[in-house]
Amino acid sequence: MFQKLKRKYLTRYVILTVFAFIIGLLFLAMNVESMKVLLTPKADLYDLYADEITTPMRVEADIDVIMDYYTYTQKNGTTTEKQYFIPVGEAEYMGIALSKSYLSKADNNMQATWDYMDGDTEALEQMETIHVTGTILPLEGIERQHYKSYISDLGWTEEEEEIFLPYVLKVGYIGESSLGQFVFFMVMAAFFLIFGIIWLILGLKGNYLKNIRKYCEASGSPEMARARLEQFYATTPEVYGMRISSEYFLALQAAKVLFAESKNIIWVYQHVLRHSVNLIPVAKTYSIIFVNADGSRMEVGMKSKKKTEAAMEHIAHVLPYVFFGYDEQLQKAFKQDRQAMIQQVAERRNQIYPQQVPDGETDNTMFKE
Repeated sequence: MFQKLKRKYLTRYVILTVFAFIIGLLFLAMNVESMKVLLTPKADLYDLYADEITTPMRVEADIDVIMDYYTYTQKNGTTTEKQYFIPVGEAEYMGIALSKSYLSKADNNMQATWDYMDGDTEALEQMETIHVTGTILPLEGIERQHYKSYISDLGWTEEEEEIFLPYVLKVGYIGESSLGQFVFFMVMAAFFLIFGIIWLILGLKGNYLKNIRKYCEASGSPEMARARLEQFYATTPEVYGMRISSEYFLALQAAKVLFAESKNIIWVYQHVLRHSVNLIPVAKTYSIIFVNADGSRMEVGMKSKKKTEAAMEHIAHVLPYVFFGYDEQLQKAFKQDRQAMIQQVAERRNQIYPQQVPDGETDNTMFKE
């Protein structure tokens, strides 16, 4: 039994570990280019000549002069981003994308730049330096169209237009990802990789058999207990995912083994969970709840109502002395006077299996993970 369960569950744990690793590595792969950019030293934008600017390039800059904006983004009537022209190199220009938090200062600097160009030499004193860090990326899509459209409206020659570099400094970006996207992908990658490692460790340690090991150790004779469990597993057929005898209960769930001594089970009932979408019923899931003398519960999933009912009939045949079915009276009795339920179950069991439970003695110990 033990070797079979180890093989079965270790395979499940390894498959889940591999699955978690794959997802984690996929999230990591999404950030590879951004991580490369993050690991490169930041350049000062205003130390670069035009021919030294490449993409993607991580830079920082103190922005003062802003010439004009060529596009903006709005959400619910509020401007959330603007892209402006800024001077770079010796006599070139490129774009810079600034989020909502920068727009007030950026617009003030843009107005001060216009005033200075109109002859107001004191306008420079009105500028506020905007310190930014981000990544230079190529202009693409609709942003590139707006950029090109603005330049075209100037009526310059193609040679004159060459001073406008087809780049935009995306403030707060690491590579092609915003800071939020980068952090999200890294957190998800770390989560799945760590989850996979923990799951693999639990699988190798045999965590799924912890409740059975605990029972064997507490029995006083672990070897004898193991031998009895081996015999139980070999001679008791599995019915609807469960093995039940007058001595033991065992059910294999996705990540663990549910186990108990049958004498500790006092109440069994069906559980139906109804699923709905927008208050419209769409599905039901079925399970059987085993309630133990110590108040703990074990839930065994069932595939259908028919199989649930058939499983209940099988349980009633093997454990005829326990309480069956759910109603408010039983729930009230369980909460207020569980000991009376335990005593009734023990008495009925003693009548059927007097050799297994001494008269007047009830073992309330339950080994469930």
